[in-house]
Amino acid sequence: MAWSVFWPLKVSLKLRPREQLILSDALEYLRGRGLGIGAKGIASYAGALRVSVAGAALSDVFAGARTASPSPSAGQFGLFTPGVFEGQEAQTEAWLYGLRADATNRTNVAVLNAGPDGAGAVTLELQAYDGDAGGIPRGDPDQVTLEPGGWAQKSGFLGNKGVANGWVRVRRLSGTAPWITYAVVNDGAGAGARTGDGAYVPMVATPPPSPWEISILKDGDPTMGLHRPSVTYDPSGSPTISYGGLILSSLTSKVKVARWDRASASWQVATLHEGGDTWHVPVLATDPKDGQPSVVYGVDVLQFAHWTGSSWKVEAVETVGKINDVPSLAYGPDGNPAIAYFAKTPTMGLRFARWNGSAWVTQSVELDPFADKYLTSTSLAFDSQGNPAIAYGARAGTGNRSDTLKLARWTGSEWRTEIVEEGVFFYGYQCSLAFDAQGMPVIAHRAGRPDYSAGIRLVRWDGQGWVGEPVVGEGTLGSLVLDRSGTPLVGFTQAYPWSVRMARPEPGRGWTSEVVEGSLGAAQYPMLKLDPAGKPSLVYVRTETGADGIQVKSIGFARRTAE
Repeated sequence: MAWSVFWPLKVSLKLRPREQLILSDALEYLRGRGLGIGAKGIASYAGALRVSVAGAALSDVFAGARTASPSPSAGQFGLFTPGVFEGQEAQTEAWLYGLRADATNRTNVAVLNAGPDGAGAVTLELQAYDGDAGGIPRGDPDQVTLEPGGWAQKSGFLGNKGVANGWVRVRRLSGTAPWITYAVVNDGAGAGARTGDGAYVPMVATPPPSPWEISILKDGDPTMGLHRPSVTYDPSGSPTISYGGLILSSLTSKVKVARWDRASASWQVATLHEGGDTWHVPVLATDPKDGQPSVVYGVDVLQFAHWTGSSWKVEAVETVGKINDVPSLAYGPDGNPAIAYFAKTPTMGLRFARWNGSAWVTQSVELDPFADKYLTSTSLAFDSQGNPAIAYGARAGTGNRSDTLKLARWTGSEWRTEIVEEGVFFYGYQCSLAFDAQGMPVIAHRAGRPDYSAGIRLVRWDGQGWVGEPVVGEGTLGSLVLDRSGTPLVGFTQAYPWSVRMARPEPGRGWTSEVVEGSLGAAQYPMLKLDPAGKPSLVYVRTETGADGIQVKSIGFARRTAE
């Protein structure tokens, strides 16, 4: 494990597991390591310290500081300040409670910009409230502007506002960086009185308003378990959601499609298939020619259904046999639909079907005699030349789980396949493919492990080879999209506690994630999609446990309303 301290140079410290290190004179130690702190004894020095961790989980590390100062009446007084973990900073507003300024106490208030280098300045407003007068605000609010890493303290803040017993609100007026505030209640009404020791008072941060607008689609059939929803949009932004379900009483299945009807402001639900088992999970895409949704699904026969504006027109694509499959549907530059899927008959393995204007033309992409041994998934996208490409999971041997992520690309005359990453169980599982603005493929896929603690990886072609990186250490992948700026967005679920999340890379911070919906009994099968305005949205199966202990499933539909 290594600690890195920025002031503004970096110092690294290595600690063994369970080792504790105490630096008795931290500033002198940092001076000795080359940090540009002024000479000892000629001035007072104060500021913020940022600690980054490598080689261990952040939750396994604790950092704190004990600040000691000489007392005017001899001896010294001090304050212990625990570190604030990344993700626990304030964003919009925070409160400091239980503060006093009387004959035996005085209160200081400190603020700091916890953003990384380049995050920009924040301007904070500090307002005191009088608890003895019913909580009315006292005095004019103070404003502080801080650059990243900047720290400031308002000494005697409560007393200067004429408040003996009260609290303080700190809120952000401008900037986007995270920030921290805390209070220090010192023993003694003034310097030199009593011990001078300080008690650290942590902030209570107000959660920022969620940028996600969540609506819930309840199927209305309590006997049906929901699974694997998919979403697409018409040009006006109205969504259509497809999903499957297992009828628990008969162990048969249904395929349903819910269209949002603007006129009635309600979901219009249709059943496309009922009975048997839906081996090919329903997936959606929008026809660019008429703006209407299409869906692919099937049992022994892969079916393609298109909404005509008044009804669903269903036609068979190919007899494929019963095989666990999550197919992929996309429209090419010519406006015609194409499908990537696995088949069992007549030729087992990865296949590709494309509508040529009058009929479906099918091709074998890669043979795989073991394709029916596990739930397979494909991800179809078109490159900048208009040629199809398919990301998929495969196996190096004859096992029943994927251990290889592969990419197949159509050259104009043949399919060529290559290995992207291999050697780990569940590599290639739940993969998702996109092409960036330079025409380079980007793939997200499962990082391994068969349970909900599996992680997610992102792999890019940099022009010479594949470069991979971890996105999150724990989570189940839904899908990958590139937003209009080319930034990759990854939708996923996380267990214990269950939540639906979206991850994105942030300059100077690596991959960060935000909660879309949390505090669920379970969350499964997330799918991320951009709406016509370019904002991300997610559909997923959500489970809530009622007061009676009964679990109820529904489809969650979340759209990001904020930038």
